[in-house]
Amino acid sequence: MDPVVYFLNVDPQKEPAFASRERMEELAAGLSAARQEKIRAMGMPGSRRLSLGVGLLLARGLEQMGIREQTAGLEYRKNGKPYLKDYPELYFNLSHSGTMAMAVFADTEAGCDIEKLGRGREQVARRFFAPGEQAYLAAASGGKTAEGESQKRTGENGMESPGEDRKVTWDEAFCRIWTLKEAFIKATGEGARIPLTDFCIHVEEPVRAVWKEKTQPFEFYEFEVEGYRASLCLESYNKKITRIPQITWVSGF
Repeated sequence: MDPVVYFLNVDPQKEPAFASRERMEELAAGLSAARQEKIRAMGMPGSRRLSLGVGLLLARGLEQMGIREQTAGLEYRKNGKPYLKDYPELYFNLSHSGTMAMAVFADTEAGCDIEKLGRGREQVARRFFAPGEQAYLAAASGGKTAEGESQKRTGENGMESPGEDRKVTWDEAFCRIWTLKEAFIKATGEGARIPLTDFCIHVEEPVRAVWKEKTQPFEFYEFEVEGYRASLCLESYNKKITRIPQITWVSGF
C-alpha cells in the first residue's frame, strides 16, 4: 500500500466552512464523541479549526477505506500513540500548524509533521538539534546552499518539484530538520522518550535518522505546501519496494 497524505487549509478565507460557527458545529457532529470533545476543549478559534480539520482528514481517509471514524475504535498505546484497535494493519498520524492540517495513512508505522515557515528559533536549534544538524543550519545561515538540500521549486499544486538551484534560508533549513525529527519520533511511537539531541537527521540523499550510532529502519518524504514545510516518516519493510505517497488536497466542506 502506498501511503496516502491529506492536506486541508482551515483558513476561513480559503475554506468558507471554517468561517461559520454553525457549519463547523455541523461538521463536528459527524465525528466521534472523542474528537468533538477535543474540539470543544480548544480555547482559541484557530485551535478549534485545526482540531476539527485533522478530525475531518482522519474521517476522510478512513472513509476511503470503508471505515467510519465514529466507530473506528480509536485507542491509545502505552506510549500515547493513537491506533485503531479493530484495524491493526492500518497506521495513521496527524499534524497541524498555522492554518494547515495534515494526515497520513499507511501499512507500516508512520509519523508526519508540518510546520509553518517563519517560526525557526535559534535557541530551539541550539537546545534540541544534534551537532550534525546544527552544522547544516550553519551552512544556511552563512548564505550558502545548505549541504544535502535537494534543490526544489514549488509547482502549481503547492508541492515540491524539480527546478533550478536556489539558496536555502536558515528558516527553511530549520523547518526541514524540525519536521523530519518530529516525524521520526512520532513514527517510532517514542515521542519525548527520545531526547531530540540523541539522534541526528542526515539530510544528504537518502535522508536517514541515526540513533545510537545506527541508521534506523525508517524512510522519509518531504513536501513544501503553501508556505509550510512538511515531512513524512515511514517504517521500512522492504528496501526493494519504492513507495510513492499519494497526495490529496481536501476542500469544499
